[in-house]
Amino acid sequence: MRGAPVGKENRLRRSIAFLLGGLSLLSVGCREIDVARIKGYLGSADAQIRLGYLYGTGEGVERDDAASSKWYRRAAEQGHPGAQVSMGNRYLQGIGVERDTPTAASWFQRAADQGEPEAQARLGMMLAGGLGIERNDAEALRYLRLAVDQGRADAMLTFGYMYSSGHGVEADDKAGFEWVRKAAEAGYPAAQVILARHYAVGKGVGKDAAESVRWYRKAAEQGVAAAEYRLGLAYSTGVGIEKNPAAALEWLSKAAEQGDAFAQQDLGRLYTEGTGVAVDFTRAAEWYRRAADQGLPAAQYNVGYGYGFGLGVAKDEAEAARWFERAAAAGHGMAQESLGLAYLVGRGVTKDETRALMWLELAAESGRKDSAAALVDLRKALDESKQVEARQLAQAWRESRAARSGAAVAPADATPPMPE
Repeated sequence: MRGAPVGKENRLRRSIAFLLGGLSLLSVGCREIDVARIKGYLGSADAQIRLGYLYGTGEGVERDDAASSKWYRRAAEQGHPGAQVSMGNRYLQGIGVERDTPTAASWFQRAADQGEPEAQARLGMMLAGGLGIERNDAEALRYLRLAVDQGRADAMLTFGYMYSSGHGVEADDKAGFEWVRKAAEAGYPAAQVILARHYAVGKGVGKDAAESVRWYRKAAEQGVAAAEYRLGLAYSTGVGIEKNPAAALEWLSKAAEQGDAFAQQDLGRLYTEGTGVAVDFTRAAEWYRRAADQGLPAAQYNVGYGYGFGLGVAKDEAEAARWFERAAAAGHGMAQESLGLAYLVGRGVTKDETRALMWLELAAESGRKDSAAALVDLRKALDESKQVEARQLAQAWRESRAARSGAAVAPADATPPMPE
């Protein structure tokens, strides 16, 4: 009795396959997604991969990342290396599935062992960094070499990292540079950015600002925001290329529109200065705010400055103090000085000489000479108990910052520089 249902299912599958072939031959207008779905249910790995692609891109069907992952998984479980790579990438990025780096590494391993070059490169990177899998430099180098031999530029770039950092091999900046150069020459934009940095700082090669700019341009022309920013900065400063304010504005604008916070900050500066464009404090304030919202301390200070003086926004000293505090908490010296002075006179905040002393001490430590000068008079005016409290607050700030960055902590009784 158990054989009957199986026989019926097999007959049904043959019938569907026959009808599907007829539909294809007669071109009766059946949608690609419907044809692929029938083939996918019949077990065609190629159709399952196509379904994964269609659902993943929304081509001819409403985009559905979960459905996309379901179909890629079906093909991957049949041993298709391309689908296994897709599943690895989806688990690595959390697309249509919960992000799970160990599972990502497992799928890459299955595809890599079938000779799939992208999987070999990905697995090598994960082994080198201990991401989702125990770090193993020897195995990382083995898989990366297999990928390099198949022309994977991302594997070449990781080779460069391993030689530069001494991961699994003796540290060799020159060899690291050569691998990065090979990846860059293969057209890999991430490698082009890193190669530009090598030339900029002279790591593994002699410093060459012009060559650095040339490689930033190659990556910028592929739409890499970080490269667009660096190219715009080069045109702005004239380092490695002739100054060109209009070109600086163009490239910084491209990077800023892509969300690069440093470009947004510098674009705000151009509108503030009127460099390559008419002075426009409103536009400047908009760009500073976009960078500040991403946590860039310099931009947060500039937003505060704008509110403090009503540049491009309505004057609001309380709002200015709030932005100064954000930047000051991140270690921005000018913001610490501005916040300290605000507490000293009660501008936008309740007057608090203890906090004024705290922030001015920190600002002086960062090199702000005006703060160091102001401390002389402030210390004379405050009794010892307030000075002790200010030092304790400053030390607590240092320790909190050091805990986040791993930096050494200055002693609690460290004396900031005094003016000459």
